[in-house]
Amino acid sequence: MEFDLALWAKHLLLVLSVPPLLLGVIAKTKAFVAGRKGPPLMQLYYDLFKLWRKGFLMSRSATAVFRMAPLVIFVSLLAASLLLPLTGRAPIHFDGDLILFAYLLGLARFALMLGAWDCGSSFEGMGASREAAFGALSELAFFLGLVVSAIVVRSLSLSQILLQAGEAMAE
Repeated sequence: MEFDLALWAKHLLLVLSVPPLLLGVIAKTKAFVAGRKGPPLMQLYYDLFKLWRKGFLMSRSATAVFRMAPLVIFVSLLAASLLLPLTGRAPIHFDGDLILFAYLLGLARFALMLGAWDCGSSFEGMGASREAAFGALSELAFFLGLVVSAIVVRSLSLSQILLQAGEAMAE
């Protein structure tokens, strides 16, 4: 597997810049269906820029776990996105990357729950348990779909699974 800087740059640019735009399109569409004007298309970019410049408030009872949780979540989700073939080929691909993808998403959810438990609020247990319950309900169906796809394709490579799924949809 060779390192292709252009592929990595294109992939990271796509992963970091397109999701706020898609959320803006969704908000505009919902507003249009409801007969309203809605927020500007680029509103989420403005909000992210404003939040990036702000400081943060941390509880006195919170530890380093609370500070590290957002970083662990961001890095694990960014690493998981590098396993997806968004631009035709995934920047990181190998046999068994489906398992790494599942573990990276699990690590992100675990860090989110640890950060919620560590914040020092009276609502910490409720937020963490809600996150665990949501994960138990939604992730089971998601990973079961990936496992069935892996069995049908006879490969644990996420790139191979998504490539064959795309070919099947094109037919």
